[in-house]
Amino acid sequence: MTMMDTGRKDDKVKRNLLAIDWNASELPTLPKVANRLLGILNNEDALVKDLADCIDKDPALATKILKAANSAFYAMRFEITSIHQAIVLLGFREIGRIALSFLLADRLLSVAPIAKSHATALWKHMTAVAVLAKELTPRDALEPDAYTLGLLHDIGWLILVSQAPDVFVSMCEEKGPNTLEMERLWATDHCLWGAKLAEKWGLPEPFQIVSLRHHDPFQEVEPPKYLLRIALADYAAKALGVSMLNTEQNELDYRILKALSFSEDWLSDWLTTLQGNMDRFDAIWSAFL
Repeated sequence: MTMMDTGRKDDKVKRNLLAIDWNASELPTLPKVANRLLGILNNEDALVKDLADCIDKDPALATKILKAANSAFYAMRFEITSIHQAIVLLGFREIGRIALSFLLADRLLSVAPIAKSHATALWKHMTAVAVLAKELTPRDALEPDAYTLGLLHDIGWLILVSQAPDVFVSMCEEKGPNTLEMERLWATDHCLWGAKLAEKWGLPEPFQIVSLRHHDPFQEVEPPKYLLRIALADYAAKALGVSMLNTEQNELDYRILKALSFSEDWLSDWLTTLQGNMDRFDAIWSAFL
């Protein structure tokens, strides 16, 4: 495990990136139900009925959620038969997270056959980051939902998958330097594109910040804790081998650990524990795929 006290230089303006048509019909869109879900999850006054009604209006989504709620991952002692019951038993936010996971999976996996396996690997990475970011966040933290931020942190890759699937596949299959160097070689920038896509989707500012800065959080003058947790979760997921790129691991900025009051020994122990419980991620992916 290599540590260093550094940040990526913000040279996006100087770089010539692959041309993206931001008005193209095939540009990824966020399903309307996802927008409604995000609004409900971020509304402190939202009721169980609000979430249940939103999900029940999409029968296919409701069916998937019930299947996941009854999966081995949640190990319920009796069958859950309604969305309302699922929310009561598993929790308001948990059902919202499950719903968004399915919606993102549908969006990510509706791709050209050539990119399917790599898009699946990308979705697994985003899901792992969501789970790890949630684990890193104290329950009483007054900040945006870590799971949701983690689930959407890499949406910039959707631009490449939709507009240049051949480039996406080539990047996934090529061995080489770390992610940032790989992107320089291919004239891509999933961070910049992700922030722009989050803005285009009308997502709140934290989603734009996380998309743009999860590889270099200290480019922000005072990086919020939720951004640092996403950056650490992203590093951990890749350290566990959950990544779609065949590149070397990016070095971790030691300032992230310091700002979150974690030590290098803690990180080493945490990664060892996670490595011994990879079946937990397998159960999650099985429930959603």
